[in-house]
Amino acid sequence: MSQTTTDRAAVAEALRAGERFLVTSHENPDGDALGSLLAMHLALVELGKDTVMVLAGAAPLPAEYSFLDLGAHGLLRDVPDDAGERILVAVDCAQETRLTDDRLLEAATVVNIDHHHDNTRFGTANLVVIEAAQVPSLYWEPGEPRLNRKDLLTDLRQGAEVTGAVLSDPEPVLSVRTR
Repeated sequence: MSQTTTDRAAVAEALRAGERFLVTSHENPDGDALGSLLAMHLALVELGKDTVMVLAGAAPLPAEYSFLDLGAHGLLRDVPDDAGERILVAVDCAQETRLTDDRLLEAATVVNIDHHHDNTRFGTANLVVIEAAQVPSLYWEPGEPRLNRKDLLTDLRQGAEVTGAVLSDPEPVLSVRTR
């Protein structure tokens, strides 16, 4: 792994300049991990990027988050052969040892976006914002949980960076920090 940075600009540049991404999160994912995974994947798709979501392994996903319909959004349960050629975006994952497969770290560039105080800053570019655990539901439609992609993408293009998501009752929230 190359030099480590804790720099919003480096993370933003990797997301803007990169074309091929692999988005993942930690083993035994919770709502925070699954929401962050889907939000980052959808944002990259809307930005025209070639992106795949991966949670390797056969461990079942929590049933209470089935409304996210990750399978319909292309979730892979095995690491693709071209993983080393993609930029790895690890969301809501404090340590590389919690990734679902060691092959994910073969990527030349690892972007680590997280909010945990014990994050090891394992990425080549790291955005660890401990106080960014959640922000009011600015990007979620009322009623059935659904991402308001238009507002999110507008803000991403203007410099906002997705740092995580928390799916909680009664309404989900997407954590987004702006410059």
